[in-house]
Amino acid sequence: MAETVVLLLSIFAFVTITQGQSCSKPVGGENMDLKGDAILQTTFADQATVSFACNTGYIRDTGSPSITCNAGSWTTLTLTCKKKSCGALPDVDKGRVDYQDGISFGDKAVISCNPGYSLVGKKVLNCMDQGWDGRLPTCDAVMCVTPDDVKDATFTPNKESYIYGEVVKYKCSAGLINNGSLALTCSDEGKFDLPPPTCVSVNCEEPVTGLLEYVEGSRPPYGYQASVRVKCPPSYTLEGQSSSLLCTIDSKWSPEIPTCKKTTTSVTTPKTTTTTTTTTTTPSASVSPGPTDPRGGGSSLGIGLGITAGVLSLCGLALGYMFYKKKSTRRTNTDKETAKDEENVRLS
Repeated sequence: MAETVVLLLSIFAFVTITQGQSCSKPVGGENMDLKGDAILQTTFADQATVSFACNTGYIRDTGSPSITCNAGSWTTLTLTCKKKSCGALPDVDKGRVDYQDGISFGDKAVISCNPGYSLVGKKVLNCMDQGWDGRLPTCDAVMCVTPDDVKDATFTPNKESYIYGEVVKYKCSAGLINNGSLALTCSDEGKFDLPPPTCVSVNCEEPVTGLLEYVEGSRPPYGYQASVRVKCPPSYTLEGQSSSLLCTIDSKWSPEIPTCKKTTTSVTTPKTTTTTTTTTTTPSASVSPGPTDPRGGGSSLGIGLGITAGVLSLCGLALGYMFYKKKSTRRTNTDKETAKDEENVRLS
């Protein structure tokens, strides 16, 4: 009997001690914190109840947010939290919305416009605790202002503004050539894609100069894209990039006008091997001396007259010699006949 009383007293004392034990500050799950005054407490009495709340940007998904201190231990917390959803944004006229990760808390939405339209408003919206952090932007049509006037040219259509993709066309006055594009297009940047052209007069110089000879092609005046082919005379070589020339918008020939250079011919004399050394005098070719040559000179007519005079002199000398020989022979014969006659007289 006494033992039973002692056991009952021990159990009662244990229960009493256990029921009076406090709990330390509880720890919640992900994305949640204690709510109310419990945030400031470090210990909690037995049977005390506390509640948790989801953090900013999160909402209750499942379970109970409350737990109870029971003999020094907290009951199991079953609360779970999930991200808030901001929901999909409305469609953007002439544009599109791209979600980088989704439409929940912390995600971003990027808005872009179609070609020819410009964005008015924020390009990026963020999903916050209370929803998207800004108004949905709009896409407005791109407009280009009137292009510049060009001297000696007109353009159509001529108005105050042009929408994306609209084309303006220029026209130069008669006799002038456009340097640049005649058609300009309004781009998606709100300006024309090319600068206005200029109107110029094209006239290239005469390409057939010096020793160059005309082969085929255009005739003067040489306007834009006139073409000419040239060549050099015999014994001359063309020096330049090409014999075909084209008149450019800058009134210059492309490539540059070539020149003609005298062709030089090299003569190679074969080597001769001999075993005997001889000296041979070879008469030089007949070359007419120049005017300053000590051997004489002058024009070809003077040289011809000189040769003729020399030949006539030789002929005169030959005739004189023959006449003298004949006369001498006659004198000798006469002397012989005279001597013979004298001899006959003497003998008689």
